[in-house]
Amino acid sequence: MKPSQKNNSDICILVPFYNEEKHIFNLLTELAATYPYIIAIDDGSTDNSASEVHKIDDVILLEHAKNRGKGAAIKTGLKYIDSSRCSNIVIMDADYQHLPSSIEKFINYIESNKNTGLILGVRNKTIGIMPLHRIISNTLTSYIVSFRTFKRFHDSQCGFRCLRVDFKDIFYDLSDGWGFETEFLIRAVKAGLAIDEISIPTLYGEDDSKMNNSQAIMSFISALVKKL
Repeated sequence: MKPSQKNNSDICILVPFYNEEKHIFNLLTELAATYPYIIAIDDGSTDNSASEVHKIDDVILLEHAKNRGKGAAIKTGLKYIDSSRCSNIVIMDADYQHLPSSIEKFINYIESNKNTGLILGVRNKTIGIMPLHRIISNTLTSYIVSFRTFKRFHDSQCGFRCLRVDFKDIFYDLSDGWGFETEFLIRAVKAGLAIDEISIPTLYGEDDSKMNNSQAIMSFISALVKKL
């Protein structure tokens, strides 16, 4: 069953990206066939990603002159959103590790649970489905974030999330880089948001990760000790 037109028009989809010319056109075209309010944020790409986005009608493109980090891209999108146009925001990656078909699950859940402020996607951490080194790192970081917040998180590093638009401004002052998604959870808990989780498919393609491991580790540690 497809989401109703009412629900479709009540959702803003944020897609931050950096050098995603391989996927961005197909992803946004698929999204635009169902959802009328899509904001794509180009974080200083050096390839033809922006040109691919320009080919798609009705997708709003915001551009950073230089690469500032995933957190900066998400914040640019959050600040741009017209709150009168939507009630909920779905944030997803541009590399097809997050499927457009999963958005319906977020919509149905948040529409059925009016007190929920934030929904997190949780991937299946099974050997053969998720790479072993990702299982280890995701499990470890999730336990650490859970300990830091006194709130159990099962996949703290998954960026597929749905947020009620009323809360978007509490995240404007978070970090620009990889630590943003961890700080996002800590801030959400501190702000008293009701947080739930839903299962989503686990997908890893053949593309090289754009994450710098050493930077990611330092950003994660910084997020844990930062006063939020």
